[in-house]
Order: sequence, then structure tokens, then C-alpha cells
Amino acid sequence: MGKPIPPLYSSGVDYEPEPNDGFEEFADLLTVMRRRWGDCDDLCAWRVAELQEQGVNADVRLYWRYFDEDGKRVPESVVVRRMPPGVKMMMHCEVRLPDGKIEDPSRFLGL
Repeated sequence: MGKPIPPLYSSGVDYEPEPNDGFEEFADLLTVMRRRWGDCDDLCAWRVAELQEQGVNADVRLYWRYFDEDGKRVPESVVVRRMPPGVKMMMHCEVRLPDGKIEDPSRFLGL
């Protein structure tokens, strides 16, 4: 057996977005620990696993947000089949707790 995995919020890991190269990586916990950073989906997966190990019935909420060239949010109804010119897509994750509260590890760790 190896060393115990530290709690996410005291692990020294920070939030950092992935390079914008059109590729989405879902990094495992050991990769995140090794490189000392993760994006929202990496951090949420770690936090949910941590909570579930403690007996908390938490899960991940993953969704896409769309923004125009000025950084203003574009309603999902506008982006039906094709991305309008100038609109960018961004994935976001949150941890959903059994009492309905939402936790965002990315915000805790530097977003």
C-alpha cells in the first residue's frame, strides 16, 4: 500500500484550466497530484470520490456554457445544432451534495 491520498482542499493542488487545444482530458487523481493542478472536471471527480468514501451520497453535475466574443453568456437555446460564429463553449462541473447544496472545487482552488 502506498501513501494515503490527502484531502483535496489541503493537497496543495490548484485549479488551472487545460490548454485550449480543442481536447478535453479527464485526468485521474494521481495525474492531478503529480502535476499539482487540475481543471474543474478533474477536481470534481476527486472531491466526489472523497465525499463518497466518507459516506456522503454526492455526485457530479457537468454542463456546458456558451459565451459570445464579449464574454457574455449565450442561452443554450441559441446553440441548437451549430455553434454560431464567435460563440465559445466551456465545460463546467460542480459537486452536488445530498441536501441540494452545490460545491465548486475550482472556486475553492483558484478559479
